[in-house]
Amino acid sequence: MKDILQYVLHDDEIRSYVQDRKLAFLKGELGYSIPYNTPDIDRKILKIEYLLLNKVLTDYTESIEDSLYDIAYSLLKSYDIKSEYFIDLFEEFFGLISIDPYSLYYFYIASLGLKGDNTIRVRLDLKEYIAKDYDEFENWQEIVSNKTFEAFILLVRKDNGYADIRHSLELIADLKTSQKEFESEYLRQIHDYPEEIESAELLLGWYHISKTITETADYLTMGYSYKGKLESEIRIHSEVAKKLFSNYPKLQSIVNIMEYNLILLQNNSIWYSTDAIQMVSGLLF
Repeated sequence: MKDILQYVLHDDEIRSYVQDRKLAFLKGELGYSIPYNTPDIDRKILKIEYLLLNKVLTDYTESIEDSLYDIAYSLLKSYDIKSEYFIDLFEEFFGLISIDPYSLYYFYIASLGLKGDNTIRVRLDLKEYIAKDYDEFENWQEIVSNKTFEAFILLVRKDNGYADIRHSLELIADLKTSQKEFESEYLRQIHDYPEEIESAELLLGWYHISKTITETADYLTMGYSYKGKLESEIRIHSEVAKKLFSNYPKLQSIVNIMEYNLILLQNNSIWYSTDAIQMVSGLLF
């Protein structure tokens, strides 16, 4: 991976592509229409982005250069996810089972902002995120996975005080309410038994991920009143989800990214940063 990144950073052709997209990003920020390259060049750029995201979002052992976060963020933002042209290219390299590319794109934006310690910037950029119309989705699996993604994005955005966090909780609560009605019907329509088992495991995996989000949201809203051990809750449910996603390495990678970033949300919160003070105060008084 290091050799690949050295190639990305120092190859003249690659540097030229990256610089062009960074300029396109700046034009977009200034309100100008975002230019595209030829499909072949855009494919090369998205291959670079795929490598970068896998490095900066899934490597938890090395210190990542700030410039890599900046490149990865600028490349993503230099494309318009509402463009059919870019959606097709994005799905070609990043597509995941049952995940809408629009939600996946903003998941990566949110994750880059958090892990790159650029929370203020990413919250401003996430203001442009608009919730999907869930009537567009074909089945319960798609609704569950995409509502889970939206709930995560809202936790990161945290707009209008606690409004986004409350809405995040409402999304997961709605899934719980609708589960009995839609889940059995969805599974009943799958006539191949191994496929039915696999679909049920995928659903169960998403339910465990949704649990990590509700626990984090509860912690962020309840603060010192939260009685659980959040990091343990996140890790336990994430591990179960990864086992259930054993046939889908890309989904396992998404779980790792979400797990890491939910813990970051905890660590960046006012409750976590003042917890030691609270403990000392309790001992003194």
